[in-house]
Amino acid sequence: KGNFQIMADDQIYVIGKPSNIFDFCVRIGIYAQKVRNVMIIGGGRIAYYLAGYLEEIGMKSKIIEIDRDRCLELSELLPSTLIINGDGSDETVLYSENLNDMDAFVSLTGRDEENLMAALFAKQNGVHKVVAKINRVNYTSVIKTLGIDSVLSPKQITANGIVRFVRGLKNALENPVETLYKIVDGRAEAVEFIANQSTKFLNVPLKDLRLVQGVLVAAIVRKNEIIIPHGKDVIKQGDSVILIVKDKQFSDFNDIIAPGGND
Repeated sequence: KGNFQIMADDQIYVIGKPSNIFDFCVRIGIYAQKVRNVMIIGGGRIAYYLAGYLEEIGMKSKIIEIDRDRCLELSELLPSTLIINGDGSDETVLYSENLNDMDAFVSLTGRDEENLMAALFAKQNGVHKVVAKINRVNYTSVIKTLGIDSVLSPKQITANGIVRFVRGLKNALENPVETLYKIVDGRAEAVEFIANQSTKFLNVPLKDLRLVQGVLVAAIVRKNEIIIPHGKDVIKQGDSVILIVKDKQFSDFNDIIAPGGND
């Protein structure tokens, strides 16, 4: 809301086009370093898919994997990724592979402790973006206070996928959930709906809708155009609508309207 004030130590989530977010960060004095070189510790499935994606978008990456046979397999699967046979928890190995020159570091071994220690070591050595995979989700909020930028939880990702699937099935013929992400340590959700013929508030200015408390229409995607909505904007059939939701769970897009909010 317009009268809301940002206070010291607040954690702020910003939504927008990547280029606009970059400009915003520059204007407020935050330099968002571009990632070009990525070091990945552990050569499991997540590392394989991540490195494959990085190859597609033109980033340079290297995987450090302790199992020699797995290294040989990865070298065949990922021709543009440098595969190193070594112990990613060994400081000398990390230094020898130019840890200090990396823009991002992702620790994806099967052990939480090893991932945490490697990520913290990378952060202490000046790596800008550090990510650690953690299986024990109850520790994620504490881990973030250590300086690790992002925590990847396979269990949480799986749980989010199941929730999205169940909510979609619950109302599959009307306005099902398309995508769902837990944010702020699970205390809020970013939810995507597709507006269709059963949406009851099509072409109504947002300022004329009375939304349920705790719901924010954060973005509208219309024919590949991203709209950060204002009061005069409307939702049209076929739009993808991204909501930020606190203390609520919605399976149907129409449920975001408070009783009598579209009269």
